[in-house]
Amino acid sequence: MKRFIEIAIAVGLLLLCAPLLLIFALAIYLTTSDSVLTTRRHQDEQGKTFDVYYFRTPANVVGRWLRRFSMDTLPQLINVLRGEMSLIGPPLDR
Repeated sequence: MKRFIEIAIAVGLLLLCAPLLLIFALAIYLTTSDSVLTTRRHQDEQGKTFDVYYFRTPANVVGRWLRRFSMDTLPQLINVLRGEMSLIGPPLDR
């Protein structure tokens, strides 16, 4: 039941935030001409490693704004859909 609720919330949030995610992605791409997403390798409780998705945060006003308001972590909803992360629990160490 918990998994179903997490999937429903993640899908809902992705749909709701889709215009915002596209604006962020476009702003990152236009200011860096580089890939929009980046990954960091993390380990789950069982020791399995997986890639956590983040928006790339360049050293400019776009990157500072994304980090300041923690918007760079929105792509982690993809990890929730993939079953690699949970919506509830301790935050990942950066």
